Amino acid sequence: MIAGQVRSSSRAVPLATVGSLLLAIGLYVALVLACVTALPSLASSAAPLAQTASVLGGPGLERLVAAGTGVSALGISFGMMVTTPRYLSALSSGVRTLFDLERTSPGGVPMRAVAVTWAVVATIVSLGELGELFALSSIAVLMQFGTSALALLVLAGRRERGLVPFRAWPAIPTLAVAAALVVSGATAREGLVAAGAVLVGLGLLRLARPRAERAAPPAP
Repeated sequence: MIAGQVRSSSRAVPLATVGSLLLAIGLYVALVLACVTALPSLASSAAPLAQTASVLGGPGLERLVAAGTGVSALGISFGMMVTTPRYLSALSSGVRTLFDLERTSPGGVPMRAVAVTWAVVATIVSLGELGELFALSSIAVLMQFGTSALALLVLAGRRERGLVPFRAWPAIPTLAVAAALVVSGATAREGLVAAGAVLVGLGLLRLARPRAERAAPPAP
């Protein structure tokens, strides 16, 4: 959703995508290696990053890492609040419309979609625990990857946008990994909430109506 509004997206998006993926892979491998090395009982650790910092650098580093993880979680939350309305407004774009959610401000912000997103998120936050909410956000990200992989398979099957079935092979391992992570890491309640969110999204998609075509202006 955001990529469509980036300048020189054909050049910037591939570089940003590959670069961010490589950086994230390197960072996560380093973190996991540090945790496995420092914590023999990693599986039972409630705060593995902070405890690893305590083992490697003492109480001072532990407090610093604990504060950093809190700031990181806050940044993820703000990032979700910025990007999630774009998914909602996409339900009301193109040839279909849904409560004018695609309507944007002069600055290009879908204000109605933002208001709906904030209301829903505030309700969920008031009903759930913080750790569970972050787990749900991770599931949501995996579902986005899965949806993108399915879209790649469909477009390649239809031979649209220059794609052919052979080029869609990355979608298969992506779907397998995403499904394995969700099944192995999500609790029953988190799975139900995620499934409910998908059903709500499908319901909203069904409610979207074809956009009325605007009459062409009369010729002078």
